[in-house]
Amino acid sequence: MFRYKYRQTNPPGEAQMTTATQTKCACPSCSCVVSPSEAIEKDGKTYCSSACADGHPNGQGCGHTGCECHK
Repeated sequence: MFRYKYRQTNPPGEAQMTTATQTKCACPSCSCVVSPSEAIEKDGKTYCSSACADGHPNGQGCGHTGCECHK
């Protein structure tokens, strides 16, 4: 299972909101977790690489260590 890290965005005493600091890549075969600041967004989804975002057009994986997406 993936664990997500959250951080509080409002000062104590105010309405509490949390913001995800990492999210799973939207590619179904990918196991990567990526931070929104480093992610590639396409069609409202978050991806770890352009290969995942583009649907692996040349058959290559994302290239991240330990991930075997699109194999």
